[in-house]
Amino acid sequence: MNPEELQKIIAEHQLWLESGGKVGRKANLHKADLRLFSLRGMDLAEANLAEADLQTVYIQSTNFQKTNMLKINLQQAYLVKANLQGANLQKAKLKRTNLREANLQDANLELANLQWANLQGANLRGANLQKANLMMVNLREANIEEANLQKADLYGANLQKANLTKCDLQGANLGGANLDGTRIENTKFEEAILRNVIIDKNNVSSLPRKILEKYESTFLIV
Repeated sequence: MNPEELQKIIAEHQLWLESGGKVGRKANLHKADLRLFSLRGMDLAEANLAEADLQTVYIQSTNFQKTNMLKINLQQAYLVKANLQGANLQKAKLKRTNLREANLQDANLELANLQWANLQGANLRGANLQKANLMMVNLREANIEEANLQKADLYGANLQKANLTKCDLQGANLGGANLDGTRIENTKFEEAILRNVIIDKNNVSSLPRKILEKYESTFLIV
């Protein structure tokens, strides 16, 4: 694909969005190699980007609302402040991706690989992160309220000052995670692993008795 072809697809997609589907054409970039293109500031809402390759691409402030990004490769891409609300990112490759302050509300990230990703200040409210790889991810000050993190791997994750209110962490691995100043209210921790977590003393009492009986002796309380 050359730049002219991409611009034509984007222009047709813009017409499709503005007309409510009456004119233009929905962008189909399935399996497209977009590594050499800048998508900064573009509107790709509801487009098909399944299995596309955007590795290392700079895409700040781009709109991917409700976009199909199944199995997309966004490793090491720059997505600061991108709008990914309601996007399908199942099995997406997001290793070391910069998603700082991105909007991922209600996004589907089931089985996605977010290892070492930067999600500081991101909005993940209501997102589906079941079985996602979040090892060593930076979630400092992120809003993860009401998100589904069942069986997710959060080993070594930075959750300082993150909002985990009504979050489902059943069966999740939080070994070595930093929970200093994290907001924990009505959060589900059944069968979660909290070995060697860093946690402030105010949050210790918010944890279920079974979790405390099993892991409190390993806590680093600050």
